[in-house]
Amino acid sequence: VQTCALPIYLFLMKIKLLFACFILVIGNSIQAQSYYNTDFSITASNTDNLFKNYSNVTEHFTSLKGTINLYRTDIEQLSFFADYTNYGNNPNLSNIKYGGGITLLPLSDSSEFTLFLNLNYQGYSYKNALTTNSSDFSNENIDGMISLGYQVNEKTNVRIGLNSTLTGYASSSVTDKNLRDIFAGINISLFGSNAFDLEGGYSHEKYDYLPEYHPDFGIHYGIQPRNAYSLLEKSDLNSFYLSLRYSRPLGNKSGLSLTYSFREFTDFKDSSMIYGFSTGYLSPWVASYEGNSVQVKIKTYLIPFTILNFGFGYWNSSYLKTLELGYYDFLGELLSRVNTEDGQLRDDDKYQMFLSFSIPIVTSSGRLFEPSLKIDYIDNNSSIANYTFSDFTASISLNIK
Repeated sequence: VQTCALPIYLFLMKIKLLFACFILVIGNSIQAQSYYNTDFSITASNTDNLFKNYSNVTEHFTSLKGTINLYRTDIEQLSFFADYTNYGNNPNLSNIKYGGGITLLPLSDSSEFTLFLNLNYQGYSYKNALTTNSSDFSNENIDGMISLGYQVNEKTNVRIGLNSTLTGYASSSVTDKNLRDIFAGINISLFGSNAFDLEGGYSHEKYDYLPEYHPDFGIHYGIQPRNAYSLLEKSDLNSFYLSLRYSRPLGNKSGLSLTYSFREFTDFKDSSMIYGFSTGYLSPWVASYEGNSVQVKIKTYLIPFTILNFGFGYWNSSYLKTLELGYYDFLGELLSRVNTEDGQLRDDDKYQMFLSFSIPIVTSSGRLFEPSLKIDYIDNNSSIANYTFSDFTASISLNIK
C-alpha cells in the first residue's frame, strides 16, 4: 500500500512546493501597492535540544516563508502563505506548511463598538509522512475568533468573544483536538501612561484518556501496540483562566510589560492518564496543563537604528497524569511492558530567558529589510525525569517587506 501511495504523495508534494515557490518568488517580486503587500523571510537556527526533553538532540534547520496580504476593501484582509523548513540531522521532520486566513472589521471607525472576526487554516506535509511516525503528527490547524468590543471612554475598553481551535491529525487512530474558549476582558489606562489589561475565560474540550484500572476487575492495564489507542476513553477536559498584563513606557524609547496568568482544570477524570512521548504513541493532550506563569518583557530603541527585545519568564505547570515507557537493560531490550501502574504525576518548573536584536533598513523604493538575531534559553525541571532538560537556541533571520 505504501509503495502504491508514494508516487501520489510525491506528486502532491510537488504541487505544494510549486505553490510555495509562487508565494515566495512571485509574491515577493510584486511592487508595493495600496491594496496588497508581501512578506518574505529566511531563518537559520541551531538548537541544543530539538525535542525539549532529556534526549538533548542537537539540530540545525532552515526555514523559508512567504506571505501575501490582500486588502480588497477597507474592512477586509486576506492572507496566503507558504513555509518550508528543512532539518539537517532529522530530515524526516522536514515539512512544508501552507494556508491562509481572513480578517474582518465590519464596523466603522466612528462606532463605539468594534467587531473583530478572524478565520485561519494551516496545513502540514512532512517529507516521509507515509514511512515514518510523522503520520501521527498534526497535519492541519483551523482557528477562528469573533470578538465584540466597546469603548466606554477614552481610557477604558471592554470586550467579549469566542475562540475555537481545531488541530487535526493524519492518523485515524488519533482524535482531533477541538478547543473552544469564551472570554471577557477590560483594558484601562490609569495615572498617565499605565495600562492594565485583565482577561478571564472558560475553555471546553473533549479528550481521550487511558483509564488507570479495568472497569470490571479493578486491575491495571498492560499496554501493547495493538491496543494502545483502543483502550482510550473520552471525557471532558474543561478549565478556566485569568490573565493580567501591566505595561508602561520607560522614558521616550523603551517600554515595559509584566504579565501574570493562571489556569486551572475544572473537569477531568481523576483516574485518567495520557501517553508520554517515550511510549511511542501520541497524545494531543500531552501539553495541556494548569498552573501559574509570570513574564517580564522590555522593548527599547536606545541603541541607534536597532530594536532590542529581552525578557524573562517562569512557569509552574501541573500536567495530566502521564504514562511513560517501561525499563530497558543495557542492551536496549525492554524489561517490562508499559503498564498503567507506572503512571506518574507531572509537575514542571520552567525558566526562560530571551534576547533579540533587529535592524530595520528602509530603501528608497520603500522596501523594508530587517536582519535580526534571537537567543533563547530554557531550563525545565520536572517530577518526571524525561522532561527535565535545558535548551539553548540561536536564530538569525532576514525579513523583507
